[in-house]
Amino acid sequence: MKKVLTILILSVVLLSGQDILAQISVNTDGSAPDASAMFDVKSTTSGVLIPRMTAAERDLIGSPATGLMVFVSDDASFYYFNGVSWELIGDSDDSPDPNQPVPIQFQGSFLYVHPTDNATAVDWATAQATCGALVAFGYDDWYLPGLNELNAMYKQSYLITGLDETAFSKYWSDTEFDIDNAYTQRLDYGGPDPDIKTESTSHNCRCVRQN
Repeated sequence: MKKVLTILILSVVLLSGQDILAQISVNTDGSAPDASAMFDVKSTTSGVLIPRMTAAERDLIGSPATGLMVFVSDDASFYYFNGVSWELIGDSDDSPDPNQPVPIQFQGSFLYVHPTDNATAVDWATAQATCGALVAFGYDDWYLPGLNELNAMYKQSYLITGLDETAFSKYWSDTEFDIDNAYTQRLDYGGPDPDIKTESTSHNCRCVRQN
């Protein structure tokens, strides 16, 4: 099996000086490359070794392509070129600031979630009024999230600070079920429930906005 792998690698090396139009697969079972990959490496016992160098050597790479990746031995970290500069992969500075609105993905854009609950133990009308009157972080276009937006908050709750994710708490949505009821959602498991609009016990609101 090692001979097969060696032959495949040598074939890639020999062809490297020519125009290669076909996809390339490196494996020990003879399987074809995945249709979405130009270069497909398969193994259950080994990994891919990214080029290793010092930061000084990395900085000497001429005209690096956007997306180029290297392993820098100085700090034992992976870097990629973002088109302008080398950027650390997994940089903790990319984490959301807990004191600023938290951006989450929603329908191909960003939904900005207030970093704290804006009201607790409130009925639906109060939740709507609270968000409608909110002026925070230089913006006055905050609103009570709709049910789909609230569900997006649940799915990305690991990004959002201070959410009450207990079985006894719910968050109001702006989405009405009927004239007397509106949807709420528990954030410990994501279940939407229509509740009577005048209910306030353990009902919170978290305001959102979009650019």
